[in-house]
Amino acid sequence: MKQNNNYERAILINNAASLGYVGPSSELPSPADLKGSVDFNITSSVWLSSYFVRYFGHRHKIKCNVVNMSSICAVAPFKTMAMYCAGKASRDMWHKTLAIEESDDLVKVLNYAPGAIETDMTEALSQSTTLDPELSIYYRKSKQDKTYIQPAETANVLVNLIMDDIYKSGDHIDYWDV
Repeated sequence: MKQNNNYERAILINNAASLGYVGPSSELPSPADLKGSVDFNITSSVWLSSYFVRYFGHRHKIKCNVVNMSSICAVAPFKTMAMYCAGKASRDMWHKTLAIEESDDLVKVLNYAPGAIETDMTEALSQSTTLDPELSIYYRKSKQDKTYIQPAETANVLVNLIMDDIYKSGDHIDYWDV
């Protein structure tokens, strides 16, 4: 990357994730499926955040905000979503650890749970035949009743948290907490 010291701040919104296996925890399909989920949901996420801080914070001394897009699944278990929950919990803990390691004012880390938004992922959950029946009903009803949070609404909350600097580095903040 070309060096450019014209920036006051670099912000990473680390949002890549997949559901991975959805179904009973005792019925994981294979070690390869497990590894693929871990590689995509954890390894790639923490590598990206690590590189971002190293490049912008350490090398160029630019103030950094690292936002790990989290989920209620990081802090609460949901039947048949063990792989997704484990991935989100792992990412949250890694980013909390990053926050305490980067305790100067240059790097600030946030685990932000945006709430239930209508996405391809929530659509897949609403159509899943292996999802816990109660969760399946929740996702179908949320779509039918149009009770999902609007993307612009949760994005505004996130932008305000970052720009107003109103969180402690490493915090897990849910849309509903603000």
